[in-house]
Amino acid sequence: MLKDIYQAARLGLNPAPMYVYKPRPDGSGGALKLNLRVGVTTETGKDGAEYVKEVDGGLFLDMVAQEGPVQKGQNARFKWDADDTKVSCKLGLADQLALLTAIREVRYRGKSVPPALRNQKETDQAKAQTTVSLFHKFGNSSTGILYNFQSEGSSLRVSKSASKFRSISLTLMDELQIESYLRLAHEVYLKLGIR
Repeated sequence: MLKDIYQAARLGLNPAPMYVYKPRPDGSGGALKLNLRVGVTTETGKDGAEYVKEVDGGLFLDMVAQEGPVQKGQNARFKWDADDTKVSCKLGLADQLALLTAIREVRYRGKSVPPALRNQKETDQAKAQTTVSLFHKFGNSSTGILYNFQSEGSSLRVSKSASKFRSISLTLMDELQIESYLRLAHEVYLKLGIR
């Protein structure tokens, strides 16, 4: 019985990935995957209780291109294993909170994206007020994430460089699905004390 409870708790840390597919008949579509993968190492404290010692993994975002035109009677295929066209990044706690805050402000409160989450170099104020801009830099590698709100959905662009990027248009339903997965990831991060 305890083993079943422990297994259920571990599954809560590693839910199934969430996908958004946007196929196009001409093969120019794309897809995204949000994947929460967390490995936990525990230790027993002096009081005999078990504590989280170390956490590996996190929330990963992958965006890929469609493999080509859709053949008659077939479903679209996507290049999940093609490293040359796949764009991936890890969304830390600050990234999750930025996106959730922007969604709350824009969709629930009818406000603009908070100034601290905007691209400060954007000269078009209308675009700046509807776009979240996130930037990661690790050594020589950098990643830019732009999430732009529109009236009937949004768009997401992740770039590794000026020439390696992926973009996808999202409906309001896609956005709700992404928001739900971000909330789930945020909850797991809080439970494990990830900062």
